[in-house]
Amino acid sequence: MAGKTADAATVRFVARWSAVSQGDLGLKAGIRNDAGQLTFRPILGWVTVTERKVGTEEVSNQIHPLLLNDRGYPTLGIFVQGCVGVFPVAMSDEQAAEFSKQWTEKKETQAPPSAVMLN
Repeated sequence: MAGKTADAATVRFVARWSAVSQGDLGLKAGIRNDAGQLTFRPILGWVTVTERKVGTEEVSNQIHPLLLNDRGYPTLGIFVQGCVGVFPVAMSDEQAAEFSKQWTEKKETQAPPSAVMLN
């Protein structure tokens, strides 16, 4: 199928990514492993993603942290398995784990850690 492109019926979204903005903004990314333990990775930078639903004027703007994945490659946090949000670097690991636990128990009514911590 080389040389063929997907027809418009199969493409649901068109996404544009910004250049990487460096810096961690004083935050670290929380990753929950299979055993439920929360670990942290440094944030390398940030990418803004603008996504448009095909056939509509509906546009979504998001900002995502750039982290190293398990193999050491830079990857957006949304693509890192177990990424649960971002936390202040100054927050202790224990505090962040408790905050994450509270959020996951109440996620229907509470914003994710990344939104709460940035406000």
